[in-house]
Amino acid sequence: MRCGSEDPPIEPSSALLVSPINGDLCATAVILNEQFSNVTFLWNFSENTDSYTLVVKNDLNGTRISRVVPDLNRAELQLTRGAPYSWWVVSSTLLSEKKSTSATWQFYLEGVEKYQFIPFSALLLSPRNNQEISLGEDQDYEFSWDGNDLDDDISHYNLYLTVQSGNSIKELSFLDILVEERTISLELNSTYTWKVETVDIRDNKSMSDTRMFKTLK
Repeated sequence: MRCGSEDPPIEPSSALLVSPINGDLCATAVILNEQFSNVTFLWNFSENTDSYTLVVKNDLNGTRISRVVPDLNRAELQLTRGAPYSWWVVSSTLLSEKKSTSATWQFYLEGVEKYQFIPFSALLLSPRNNQEISLGEDQDYEFSWDGNDLDDDISHYNLYLTVQSGNSIKELSFLDILVEERTISLELNSTYTWKVETVDIRDNKSMSDTRMFKTLK
C-alpha cells in the first residue's frame, strides 16, 4: 500500500435467491392448518458477508417480517396462506456499514381457495428511490413499473403522487391506467413520493411500496 493511501472499504456482494422461485405458487410450503404454512427460503452465500437479513413482505396488507440469519443461507417462516408475497435478502459485513440487497422475488402462498389469486404488488422501476431528475423543456417524465398476477387478470393500475414544493403539498391521482407506464408533467425543484395500486377484474387490490424522488431546478 502506498504511503497515505487507504484500502477500499469491504463491501458484501448481493445474494442470489434460490427458492421460493420467482412467480411460483410455493408448492414446497408445508401446510400447518387452513390459515398458516411454513415456507423455507433459500439463497446462495455472498462474498464478504457475515450475516443476512431476510425480508418478506405480504403484498396484500403491506406487513413485513425481517429475520437476521448469521452464517446460514436459509430460513423458515410461518406465513399466512392465500396471499401474495415479495422477498429479498440484505447482505451485511462486520467490517463495513455498507450493505447489498438482492433482487426482489415474488410468490403466492396458496390458501383454501386456489382458484383466485390476488395481484402481486407492483415493482416500481422508474424513477428509482431517492433519484434526482433533470426534466426537459416540457417537464414530462415517464413513470414505469412491473405488474404481475398469477391469474393474468389485471384490470388496471392507479398511480398516486404526492408533491411538495416549498410549503405547498398536493396529492395527485392517475386512475385506470391500462399499461405499465405513464408520462406525467412534473414541477421543477420539488420533492415527490409515488406508489402504484394494482387492481384485477374481481377488484382485488395490492399496493406497491412508496418511493421518493426529487426534481432539479
